[in-house]
Amino acid sequence: NRLAFEAAAKYPQRLRAYIVINPNRDRRAVEAELGRWLSAGPCGVKLHPSVHQVKVLDDRLAPVWEFAQEHRLAVLAHVWEGCAYGSPQHFEQLAERWPRINFILGHSGGLLAGILASVQVAKRLRNVYLDLTGSQLFYGILERMVAEIGASRILFGTDLPFIDARFQLGRVLFARLPDSRKVKILGGN
Repeated sequence: NRLAFEAAAKYPQRLRAYIVINPNRDRRAVEAELGRWLSAGPCGVKLHPSVHQVKVLDDRLAPVWEFAQEHRLAVLAHVWEGCAYGSPQHFEQLAERWPRINFILGHSGGLLAGILASVQVAKRLRNVYLDLTGSQLFYGILERMVAEIGASRILFGTDLPFIDARFQLGRVLFARLPDSRKVKILGGN
């Protein structure tokens, strides 16, 4: 967190940082870590359930939901269809339970089944956003996502350095969408 917030402070017009939380720590440590970075202006909280091997419905994440709701912060999480730790269906439950938190489904649920499940969740719940980072957007899927939930709840991401940013950018630039929607997805949102 320190490195991320130092970089964001150095380049405030270009970078924003998330508070990354390890829910395996005790509640007081999680609460302290969240509070430590609030004054730095985080754009949200980032979770990686499968890395930490903590299911998003686990009570250990209660301080994250409480903090995010109280401070109106988004929660970005790695989401993959079929993942025992965080699938689109898990976030559907969370988004219903915590309606004042904007949930960003990282990778839009991963592969095709996860993307389609994530679209259905976002279609039903206005506080769910889809993130394109590293997702497996097959030809025509981005257009379908926009048709089903609109461009305003789709967020661009690259997963750099793991995935070449040019590939991720090209999927949006060459999509059969009006430029106004591409502008929203590529940063307007």
